Amino acid sequence: MATPQKGRIFISYRRADSQFAAGRIYDRLVAHFGEEAIFMDVEAIDGGVDFVKVLEDAVQSCDVVLVVIGKQWVNIKDERGERRLDNPDDFVRIEVAAALDRDIRVIPVLVEFANMPRSTELPENLELLTRRNALQVNHRSFHADANRLISHIERALEAVENSRVLKAQELERKRKEKKAHEAAAKAEQERIAREARAVKEDKARAREAQELELEKLEAQAIKHEERGRLEDALSACEKISELSPEDIANNSKISALRKKNNEIQRWEKKAESAIKTGKHDVAVSAYQEIKKINPLFPDIDILINKLQKETRIGKLKEQANQFEESNDFHGALQKYQEIKYDDAQYPGVDYQIDRFKKKIEQQNLERLWNKVEGLELAGELWLALQKYYEIRNLNPNYKNIVSKIRTLEKDMSLKTGALDQAVTQLKEERNLQDALRKYEEIKRINPEFPDIDYKIEKIEKSFEKVRQLWEEAEQFEILYLFWDALRKYHEIKEITP
Repeated sequence: MATPQKGRIFISYRRADSQFAAGRIYDRLVAHFGEEAIFMDVEAIDGGVDFVKVLEDAVQSCDVVLVVIGKQWVNIKDERGERRLDNPDDFVRIEVAAALDRDIRVIPVLVEFANMPRSTELPENLELLTRRNALQVNHRSFHADANRLISHIERALEAVENSRVLKAQELERKRKEKKAHEAAAKAEQERIAREARAVKEDKARAREAQELELEKLEAQAIKHEERGRLEDALSACEKISELSPEDIANNSKISALRKKNNEIQRWEKKAESAIKTGKHDVAVSAYQEIKKINPLFPDIDILINKLQKETRIGKLKEQANQFEESNDFHGALQKYQEIKYDDAQYPGVDYQIDRFKKKIEQQNLERLWNKVEGLELAGELWLALQKYYEIRNLNPNYKNIVSKIRTLEKDMSLKTGALDQAVTQLKEERNLQDALRKYEEIKRINPEFPDIDYKIEKIEKSFEKVRQLWEEAEQFEILYLFWDALRKYHEIKEITP
């Protein structure tokens, strides 16, 4: 037998995860609260309708939202193999987020011994779900679990109803206050009217005082108009009209001021509407029209400059987003720096600048890393090692940089060590040309190899000595000094066979 109950209950569930359990819960709740109180499935949504708004409105119309969570609720995937919860357009995510955002009572219902999701498993707008106390509803203990759930729902609905009563009382209190205020205002208006009648009745006796008051009001009207305060000027002229209704010049001035004020109010409404919809350029145009009507309108230049600045900042943010989408983080950083230059206190500008600086640093590290890998493949180990040192200085924790440096240093040490041993063997064999090539290879691998420049220079000097001895031997041959020539050739042989 259904129990009459105020309030509605929304059941959010995934068909592929907990359709059967949700159906049982639905049947039990309908039996207790009645079918009118339970909202379970959103019917087919018509084409062209904002389905997010439909879901949010459905949730908002309820007082309690049950989130039925099975074992696959968190990880269930769509046809693309992606988690449904990661999709902002996922119906369940929209429903739960709408309930949390509107502070509706949300009760997680864990079915078939499912565990409560961790906050790290949920999108940011669902993280508050983990702070809502969950209830277990399992097959074996369904009736007891369902009764406990109904008890929690009843207490929640009772709290909602109490809140409604308090709100109604508050509205009634405000209504009475408004009525009292209106009565006071009406009394004030009647008092002013009485005073005006009294002034009119005393007009004959107070002609001189009236003339002084008229002069004072005329001076105020002129002063207000000169300062651009047309409403105050109009008010002064209307007071003059009360004292001297037949003043044709004043009546003409009142008509002109009213026309200007009405025009200004029309443009003000247009500007306010444009600001609400984010159309700052339209608002600027409206305020510029006001300035044409009244160049001295209070703070008009400040308003125009502020809106123009907001328009500029909006365009800069849009450009920054475009740069970020194309991975041009330098361009995005420049745009946010321009925003900061325009308004150093603009919300979030320092965070965005720091964020893009980090992205640029990461991008530079990636490029440098790819370049270093190319140097390694080309055998330019020394240059590669220097670039790895550069990466380590920028970010000691980047990828496996420490391991890379150790491995490369070890490889260079092994290669240069092997080459140095080969050079020693070649020098023993007095094969200076091959020894020089080996030393040059060592220097290419490691320009800081101990005494490498000295060793190369020493072999090069030996080659220069051989060249000089060879030239001297050829000169002795030309002079038929064969014994001297032979001696030179022996010296050459001692240096390199």
